Amino acid sequence: EREQKRAKKEPKRSRKKWNILQRMKEESTITQVKLMEEFNLTRKQVQKIIKDLREDGLVERQGSNRSGKWMVKK
Repeated sequence: EREQKRAKKEPKRSRKKWNILQRMKEESTITQVKLMEEFNLTRKQVQKIIKDLREDGLVERQGSNRSGKWMVKK
């Protein structure tokens, strides 16, 4: 049952992931707070998506948390 729920959520999450990836490409200095506001997500959701993007090798953080920027690899 849990697997079925996860399978239903996956397309929605991947769409959000792709949208967030696009925003990071457009604005490399975008913050988690801005992403939360733009996509109407919680901080935890944004952090999870960013973690997934990093694990997939799609983004990398350069510089500090405060003044760094996102490097989109693909």
